[in-house]
Amino acid sequence: MPVGFTEDGSLLVAMASPTNVLTIDDIGMMTGRRIRPAAASVEDLNLLLARLVRMEDSIEDIVDEQDEQDDESDVNSAMPTPTRRSSSSFTRSSRRPWSTAPRTST
Repeated sequence: MPVGFTEDGSLLVAMASPTNVLTIDDIGMMTGRRIRPAAASVEDLNLLLARLVRMEDSIEDIVDEQDEQDDESDVNSAMPTPTRRSSSSFTRSSRRPWSTAPRTST
């Protein structure tokens, strides 16, 4: 299981069998990096894997919640919102709906 990088850019891989040259070579071929194997117990690897799965689930939950909020935002933005006109945007005739004739100055 990849756990980090070394100072020289090699991939640090925790392995239950760090002497398994075939696996190390395969990982190196797939990643294009030099591999630094590190010994780890099967139990430790399983615990790490369980933590990563829980973390992935948490991230998926956060992404799903964000998607839902974005969907709600999209629905709300698609709905027309009532606008208030300021009194300065009214014309004289709209302020006096009973008067159809233009106002003349005297």
